Amino acid sequence: MSNLRHIVAALKSLVKSENSQLRKGVYTELQKTIPQKNSLTQMLETELRALGTQSREGLLATELQRLQNLLKENDYLMRSAMNSLRLAHKQLSVIRNTEKKVGAYNRYGGTVYMDDLPGLRYKLV
Repeated sequence: MSNLRHIVAALKSLVKSENSQLRKGVYTELQKTIPQKNSLTQMLETELRALGTQSREGLLATELQRLQNLLKENDYLMRSAMNSLRLAHKQLSVIRNTEKKVGAYNRYGGTVYMDDLPGLRYKLV
């Protein structure tokens, strides 16, 4: 039982550390915590299986619920960071590709883009 409490406390401390790193925008240290988190999670699963189903209920329920909430928050923060990176990459691609396109106007005044073909490398004014 004390071993289980120790594992949950260590895992909770690690997840809190990840949470603060995610909130600060420091993503370089997150890769180092993955092996620790995996080993602690496996140890937790082993300890919970050893307890059996009857004694599992109510045991450290609040701590496990807090840990689950922290993990969900970390997941949300990580997804937000990934979405921000995707949007930034997309915006940079749009900016970079704007220079590569040769443009013209259709009869309604809308912009028409043509692919950058070898014969159309220069924009004519």
